[in-house]
Amino acid sequence: MTAHTPSPSRASNSTEKVAHDTLCRFIQITVQKNHQQNFLRLIQELDCVSSFKPESIRKWYMALCDCIPFLRLDLYRHLWSVIFERFRWDFPKATLEAYCKFCTLLISQHPVAIKPVLQSCTANFVDRSSLKSDSNQTMSIDYGMIHELVRQIHIHRPTMSGLLMTCLVDAFPNILQEDTRVVDGYVQQLLSVNEYIPELRPQIIQLIVEKMILIDVEIEKREKQDRKDTDIEHESAKLKLKSINLDVVSDDDDEEEDIDSVVSDQRDDDVSANEDDDDEEEQDLLSRNLDQCMCTMFEYIRIVAEHDDAELLTELYQTMSRIFETSILPTHEIASVQFIMFYLCSFRTHFAEEFVSRLMRLCTDTNRPTHERCFAAGYIGGYVSKAKYLRHMSAFSAFDILIQWLMAYIQLYKQRYPFVSNIGP
Repeated sequence: MTAHTPSPSRASNSTEKVAHDTLCRFIQITVQKNHQQNFLRLIQELDCVSSFKPESIRKWYMALCDCIPFLRLDLYRHLWSVIFERFRWDFPKATLEAYCKFCTLLISQHPVAIKPVLQSCTANFVDRSSLKSDSNQTMSIDYGMIHELVRQIHIHRPTMSGLLMTCLVDAFPNILQEDTRVVDGYVQQLLSVNEYIPELRPQIIQLIVEKMILIDVEIEKREKQDRKDTDIEHESAKLKLKSINLDVVSDDDDEEEDIDSVVSDQRDDDVSANEDDDDEEEQDLLSRNLDQCMCTMFEYIRIVAEHDDAELLTELYQTMSRIFETSILPTHEIASVQFIMFYLCSFRTHFAEEFVSRLMRLCTDTNRPTHERCFAAGYIGGYVSKAKYLRHMSAFSAFDILIQWLMAYIQLYKQRYPFVSNIGP
């Protein structure tokens, strides 16, 4: 009789099972006996930042899936830190699937783990790898797998959306200082969340718009300060010229003092030039960040409009209308962000007409703050005069209503202050 030889695939499965059981026993003994040396070894093996070892990481997380009942979230701080903070999402799909499986099983058995898992996911929406000149890095972050994990968590825990929104707000990069690629990448991931968690769409869009408002206002403030500084420099230059014309020929000591003064002024000018270069770089960064965010929002609106989903487009318009009224309208020194609303109105005529009606209500509402009514009037003038897609009848109607309101306002003013006509020449 001939001996039965096992097939290579069966032998391979048997070997992998033995290895899997060995890792499981190692984890169980380490946790149950609180073996510090084994803990250090486990932490080193799970550290994905220090080395790229996807197959090893996959096997460890498959073993961890079977050891979740032995793990406690209130202990092993360093272990949880390496799991949630030092995992990398540029691994092959099989390794990422093992990690996602571990996270979903962990949440199902320990619901409080949902917060660190979501914090880890949202933190990885910020990709700074593109800023590093690392020739060894050939793979990019698999955002699709991160979104799939968040989607699966949302399916099993629908009430997690509020906690997720908190994590998204906390993970938002500093929009005034971060590189444009980082900011734009995070904004794109936020908009991707809208696709599978629609209840967060209004909050996510408002978050993006409010961050853009921060840049817009900062740019306007700096430009105003630059103009002010330029005026001061011109005035000081004029005064210096006058003083030069009034100078009298000095003796030798005065000449030495003048030379020292010139050298000192030169040094001050050099320092000032360096500061001006830094200010210019910061100004350019702000402008790039705002421009890129504007383009991303325009592209998002265009995609929604072209999907021919009237309900979704209407919902987006209503969301933007609320954001315009609560965040854009009350803010002074905005020059760009409002054009997101103008662009959205260009896709449907009734959006444009509704927006004009809303502005007129805001302008004539005496219960609203005076500055908001003034801003609304300014928006009406600019929008009605420049929006080519607005029907002529709508523009004429807006002007007619405004003229009637102005006439009524003038009459009311004369009734309240009849003595004004008696003042003056």
